[in-house]
Amino acid sequence: MAPFLPRGRMDLVNDFGSPLAIRVTLDVLGLDKKDWQRVAGWHSGVAEFITSMALTPERRRHCLDCAVQLEAYLLPVIEQRRRRPGEDLISQLCTAEFDGIAMSDRDVTALIINVLAAATEPADKTLA
Repeated sequence: MAPFLPRGRMDLVNDFGSPLAIRVTLDVLGLDKKDWQRVAGWHSGVAEFITSMALTPERRRHCLDCAVQLEAYLLPVIEQRRRRPGEDLISQLCTAEFDGIAMSDRDVTALIINVLAAATEPADKTLA
């Protein structure tokens, strides 16, 4: 709360809840929390694409660009976790097998995006 004291006010959802939810989720995933604003922006575009009924062509392009950038950010992380897994969720996804079959990079990416959505959207709504 300290950063908000000089301002004398804060928006509980946008100033506190959303950043907290993203940071906690990045921690669970094993991603660098300093990247929270970039990841939040990309995720917001992906979520807009999924939830919007009528996107203008410009918004659609923006949302798809966000998806491309998020995937580009995640792929090197996934490759690294396949080589040197840790204790984080991405490592667990990268090393999981079912009947001897591992998930593809695209599968892992999709699950990471789903985790981001599942962790951040309810936090916003609950605080609101």
